[in-house]
Amino acid sequence: MVPEFKLQDLRGHLKLFRVGEILSCKRVARGPEAEVMRLLTTHGEFYARVVRNRSIKDARFEEAVLLHVGQRGLAVPKMVSAGTRGGVLALGPRSQLSVFAPIAGRMLGAFEVRSAHMRAVGRYLAQLHGTSRGLRRRRRHPHQPDRTSTVLQRGLKRAPTREHDQALELLCMELVRHQWGRELPQSIVHGGLGRENTRFEHERLVCAFGFRDSATGPMAYDLAMSIAHWAFPLDDFDISLAHDLVAGYQSLRPLALIERESLYDLCCYASARVAVARFWTHEVGESWTQERGVYRDYRHFVKRLEALQALGAERFSAAVIEAPSRAPLGHGFGATL
Repeated sequence: MVPEFKLQDLRGHLKLFRVGEILSCKRVARGPEAEVMRLLTTHGEFYARVVRNRSIKDARFEEAVLLHVGQRGLAVPKMVSAGTRGGVLALGPRSQLSVFAPIAGRMLGAFEVRSAHMRAVGRYLAQLHGTSRGLRRRRRHPHQPDRTSTVLQRGLKRAPTREHDQALELLCMELVRHQWGRELPQSIVHGGLGRENTRFEHERLVCAFGFRDSATGPMAYDLAMSIAHWAFPLDDFDISLAHDLVAGYQSLRPLALIERESLYDLCCYASARVAVARFWTHEVGESWTQERGVYRDYRHFVKRLEALQALGAERFSAAVIEAPSRAPLGHGFGATL
């Protein structure tokens, strides 16, 4: 079991960030791999985040991405510096502490999402993908097919019921059928820009966070992950939401031909991958208990995968992908990593 950090454990470390004397601390989010605490101090409001099961190298990549894209005008959380240590403080071999300034806006409710919100998310992703030039750091994408396959095989060995066996067998077939190719244009990617890690003021996206899975990867897969998170109220596929998200994206970066042809497969892969990750964490993993965070049911993403299968690739492409008048054959922004 991964230990849970408490305020008394962190006080000495938090002093390095020079956020003032801590007046109160409240845990506002927690899960198997991270927890977030809201701090009220003599200098104001801050958020402390502890991340587990991550190397310091990957933590430094996230720090570099936030600094890089923030300097280029994207709305991301501002890391508080701990002096010469930067914005990431190692608590152990695979755990780190960071402190962030507060962010504006609020999270949308599931049934508040409208066309304007989707287009804003699409534009944000396109802007993020356009910032790849100048960032020399690289990180292998944590959702790579071989990594997901490893987690799936572990799950198959430990599946507790026949229902789980059947679900994992379906996911196994879909992951093989829809895995992404190396020829897809790549850039900086968020890794899962969904409703829970965006904040809005009315129809304006004012901040995006949750860059823990940011990496170097296919831009179209990042778009597919957002479709998987945003376009399924009650797990039914809302074509209009997906269409608006893609339209917003293409208003700044038209998809290349290979990306348009791959987007349906990438959406299926994204749904299957999230289902596998949730199955491992919440059904058979050792890092989650009822006390450690919200239970996330993998079956929601199995239903999303089934909804995509029922629609089919041809109908998906016709309804979701708004082909621009001049679609590039190459990489859109002209930057591949």
